[in-house]
Amino acid sequence: MQENRDSWGVLAHVDAPTVFKWLQAQSLLEKLVLKGSTHQQEFIRYLRNEPTVIEIAATLRSTSYLCHSSAMFVHALLDQQPSVLYVNYEQSAKPRPPGGLTQASVDRAFRGKQRESTFAFECGESQIILLSGKHTNNLEVQNSPLPSGATVRVTSIERTLIDISVRPSYAGGVEAVLEAYPRAKGRIAIPKLPLNSEEARLRLPFSSNDRFLSKSRWLPEKVLDAAEEAWPQLGLLSGV
Repeated sequence: MQENRDSWGVLAHVDAPTVFKWLQAQSLLEKLVLKGSTHQQEFIRYLRNEPTVIEIAATLRSTSYLCHSSAMFVHALLDQQPSVLYVNYEQSAKPRPPGGLTQASVDRAFRGKQRESTFAFECGESQIILLSGKHTNNLEVQNSPLPSGATVRVTSIERTLIDISVRPSYAGGVEAVLEAYPRAKGRIAIPKLPLNSEEARLRLPFSSNDRFLSKSRWLPEKVLDAAEEAWPQLGLLSGV
């Protein structure tokens, strides 16, 4: 707003609420209230130039980023924009629980039904779901351009493939995940797949899932071979 005061002819002492009301009256801004039926939280956005719902979703929190189905669309792993978009807002860093994670607990979790967030916001005919993911220090989060010219924060294609195999319902289901893998062929960086950094010790349970999806849709076997060599050193466990 400060950058445009001169072009709008707005004096410096006029406060922001007054400016917003004037801009709406001049049809230069549109007010959008994002809210849901299961909670009282609201987000107010002032829109210019008809931004897409993907662009709106990317603004929910200053440090949030697009993930799962949203990231699939940004990376062209989907033909059409999904009606349900996911945004991750990471929790603050917390001490690791004592005892660590065991293969038995991972197997037990994967046998059960995936928990799904209901922290949803309506945006036209779309729904934006804000997730509260564990702290990763924005692991494999990047700035990516959209066709509109806007830039959004989004998980890399490598992390997206891992995320959707662990949480397929956030991708539109297993079929959508199966279709995503061949589209990623030739576009992924093998060294990135094990997420080779300190934060990778989150013990993501993805190895068996990703190998199954890879074999199902002809992703090069060398990709998973290279990744699995690093998984034990990173403390990663397999999910079934």
